[in-house]
Amino acid sequence: MLSACASMKPHAADADRADAGASASTSAVSHAGRWLIDDEGRVLIVHGVNVVVKQPPYAPEAAGFGAKEMDRLAADGFNAVRLGVAQQQLEPAPGRYDGAYLASLARTQRQLADRRIYTLLDMHQDGYSRRFVSERRRDEVAAGNPGGAEINNGFADWMALDDGLANVNPGHPYYYVTSKAINRAFDHLYGNARGPEGVGLADRFAAAWRHVAAGFAGRPYLLGYELLNEPWPGTRWLDCAGPQGCAAFDQKVMSVFNRTLRTAIRDTDRGTLVFQEPNPLFNLGFPTQLDPGDARSGFAFHNYASKVDQFAKAVDTTLPAGQPPLSGRLAPLLGGTDADKEARVFGNALTRVEATGEALLMTEFGGLDAPDPAGRLVERMADAADRDMIPWIYWRFPVPADSTAASWQSVRDVLVRPYPQAIAGTPTRWRFDPETQRFELRYATRPAGPTLRPGALTQIFVPDYRYPHGYRARVTGGTVESAPNARALLVAARPDAAEVIVEVTPAP
Repeated sequence: MLSACASMKPHAADADRADAGASASTSAVSHAGRWLIDDEGRVLIVHGVNVVVKQPPYAPEAAGFGAKEMDRLAADGFNAVRLGVAQQQLEPAPGRYDGAYLASLARTQRQLADRRIYTLLDMHQDGYSRRFVSERRRDEVAAGNPGGAEINNGFADWMALDDGLANVNPGHPYYYVTSKAINRAFDHLYGNARGPEGVGLADRFAAAWRHVAAGFAGRPYLLGYELLNEPWPGTRWLDCAGPQGCAAFDQKVMSVFNRTLRTAIRDTDRGTLVFQEPNPLFNLGFPTQLDPGDARSGFAFHNYASKVDQFAKAVDTTLPAGQPPLSGRLAPLLGGTDADKEARVFGNALTRVEATGEALLMTEFGGLDAPDPAGRLVERMADAADRDMIPWIYWRFPVPADSTAASWQSVRDVLVRPYPQAIAGTPTRWRFDPETQRFELRYATRPAGPTLRPGALTQIFVPDYRYPHGYRARVTGGTVESAPNARALLVAARPDAAEVIVEVTPAP
């Protein structure tokens, strides 16, 4: 185990990395306010996918995610992967880390870097722990029918202190409101309750993050660390289910917990971005009052607002007799179209980072588990994110072990679109019209960050899928520096230009 861990250190063991542009000098990521910034000072925009395996051994390469899948993603213009990390596999026993698992994740990250794909490491949980899986789901999995990815996962059983409370589990995500055991486990995690050997659970989790950061610090194309996927508020969740959110929980509980994790990461990695998530009710339209992080922090959010009506109705059936229905309290969030509800989440996220100066990244939306055979929801969300100039990572890319290829193809056809991957200036607008295949980018030549590297070029991904017969590029305030019909359209600003406008249209 120790030798496997040593193989992750970012020095000699990286000598076998293929030379595909994945050098530290061309991949470091910082931020300037909401914008991600690459090491040339350009605004970095990511369009990515989640690769999160929720079944043992929790490693994407073991589930068949390899060179073929990575090449496909790169060819389609995806330049980021949110790579799930399972604490239950990382630390199967208190204080003992699985070096082979970390080495597997490191190989996947290195292979992605070889293809100039950034990796966001995400400590992933759904329903806290496999300990809380319902008997029905246990039987299904035992019979060889995992039923997709939605099974309780995340923390090791020894991290799941539930005080013997009842675990009523109707499935994701409703176990959050029906399982007293799951809610109590979150309470104990955030409260740093003493676990095995008398060590606090939050301290254990922070030490695990410290261990991961020690292995990945300085690696090329490392986008950042995401502290915890969808951190449920525990038994106080109902306080958070209102138009004003739950400032007391966000500031006095969740922010303290996040600070503990962030401090541990900074012990071994002071440079990589650290992303915190709000509690998942934010994803339905509720606000957050989390404290901002440090100077190299980001805000990662999800957008599933089209499900808020469904959530409210389901919760109403679980409330004690005599308690007012949740749908009444949520009236301000239930009106309007799905697009209106999704716009509320985007607006909350933009308002948040405008006030805090954190980097902004949407790390989940859509979902193969949702009935969307034609990709309409996904297209609407991608269009809205473009409108607000928000980088995104789609939920989820199906690894071969749990592939739903037909569903992926429908959303892939929507997600693959022209977009600016790196902007040598400050973006002010980009739009893609799927009907006409017209793409437009506008950006100011002033840098978004402190400075631009001399000669830095704007790079726009132009997919062959959208332009099978080629494309025409018209530039105002700049010149095209790439070959005709290049997949990477490169643009240089003219020295006297304050703004550059790029228009891409299909060749006749």
